[in-house]
Amino acid sequence: MDKAMTEPMEFTEAVFQQVVGKYRIRVEYRNYWSPPMACWAQAFNSYFCEASDVYMDECYDYPWRPFIHSTGYSDDGKPIPITREEAAKAITNAYKELTLTPEERQARRERSEKIKREVRERLRKQGLFK
Repeated sequence: MDKAMTEPMEFTEAVFQQVVGKYRIRVEYRNYWSPPMACWAQAFNSYFCEASDVYMDECYDYPWRPFIHSTGYSDDGKPIPITREEAAKAITNAYKELTLTPEERQARRERSEKIKREVRERLRKQGLFK
């Protein structure tokens, strides 16, 4: 097995949580350096539950429901910063997503589909997509 595959990963984690409106929102950031990938990456996850949901003693947490996940990569050899300000923005953005009206969701879906079609067409013209 490749030596890089057996090296331990460097890892930093930060978790932020806030009640906004009727929701309790949690955001998690994980920065990690992976020798096989040879770069820093950041995994982002957000979760939510009702603000009125009770803390569950048997599992030492709230009944979180997964909501948003993304992964970003650093191209400057440094970890992607994790700040309270970024967490506050992420919580605000998650709340906005949770409170979209059906019409706003539909409009977002249509914009997303339009962008996907345009990108596929551009890639088709370049011979990169069938």
